[in-house]
Amino acid sequence: ELIVTYEFKTLEEARIIAGYFAALCPNPVLAAIGIAELLFNAVEHGNLNISYKDKTELQKNNSWMEEINSRLSMSEYSSKKVFVKLKRTKKQVSIFITDEGCGFNWRDYSAGIRCEKTEKHGRGIIMAKSLSFNELIYNDTGNSVECIINIC
Repeated sequence: ELIVTYEFKTLEEARIIAGYFAALCPNPVLAAIGIAELLFNAVEHGNLNISYKDKTELQKNNSWMEEINSRLSMSEYSSKKVFVKLKRTKKQVSIFITDEGCGFNWRDYSAGIRCEKTEKHGRGIIMAKSLSFNELIYNDTGNSVECIINIC
């Protein structure tokens, strides 16, 4: 059994950790997509409280990264972390992701209800579930998810 844990704050750190964790999965290329999507969501929507609507406007105005960097420096958000743990056994890889945000109604997003086909975002959970993971198990609040990849 292998257990790896990290805590981080930024999208760049999320990208790096996604690569490390994906390398421990049966199909690293597909795993990397889902892991990165969910880690990015934890930073953007969880800890930095950027709503779907906010992100849509920020992307239209080409100010999305500027807003992320701005919020990362605000006292309200600067101490918030994402906690991620990978546990690998002979039968499966489980990745646990928890942010310090208020959570969200994951049921709408996992069913594709909130996804606008004209937007450049909003499909991360669906992509993660269909490409990378056999199962996603959210807590009721929506600020923690267990991502499962079966090995056999």
